[in-house]
Amino acid sequence: MPNGGPDNCLTCCFNRLSDGRTGTDLPEPSEDDLKSAWCTIREHEVRTPSWSYCANHHHHNPERLTTPVGPVYSCFMHYSPRVIQEESPDSAEIRAALLVMLESLPEHPTEGSPTETHMDEEVIKQLMKLGEPRAIEGLRRAARFDPLASTPEGAKFRRNRVPTVAWAVQALGAIAGDDALSELEMALKSGLRSKRLSEAAREQKEIRFRAVLGLSRCRSCKAAELLRRASLDPEQEISRLALAMWFMMPGA
Repeated sequence: MPNGGPDNCLTCCFNRLSDGRTGTDLPEPSEDDLKSAWCTIREHEVRTPSWSYCANHHHHNPERLTTPVGPVYSCFMHYSPRVIQEESPDSAEIRAALLVMLESLPEHPTEGSPTETHMDEEVIKQLMKLGEPRAIEGLRRAARFDPLASTPEGAKFRRNRVPTVAWAVQALGAIAGDDALSELEMALKSGLRSKRLSEAAREQKEIRFRAVLGLSRCRSCKAAELLRRASLDPEQEISRLALAMWFMMPGA
């Protein structure tokens, strides 16, 4: 069937049509199935199930947690970027579950996925979008993960903690502002102190880029100084963003 990834809603165990089954246990979809599906944890109709995705799919969620994590994404052709189709619902119960998930993140990621949607990062992004202050300590912990900690040898899909650390750093800046400057300062050095500078700097550039974005919520003189330093980053994308933000800082 045409789709933009194997983690689509039509193959999800939370699609009412699947009745909890996955993979080869699923029946061949009918034309009506391809047009709509019902998500049993988000309680809404998915009109393009073979092109819709979320972090709750069992590929990212082997424990089959039923808390809606992150938005529903969609894409329109193979390998095109996923865009938000519908935001995640919000409730006290959902926030409490997200905080537990954040605190439970292991330093070494579990087996990865060939797609761009991952449960760990979606938990962090959702807490950032909610501006949840109770997430600050959990985000500090995640920001201190070894970014090169990776999935076990032999995992079908390998990944490391660079994106997790990067999103944790940005979320800290977004929620804690100037109180997160020590973590943001550390993140701006990520990969730049390695003996193999060029390789490490490229691999960890996402962390430095999101640290700059995290500084957008800061207003202190120290934040302005960190942006000035980041404007000297070897990656042009980072240096240009930092320079533009530095010029917009009060008193720059």
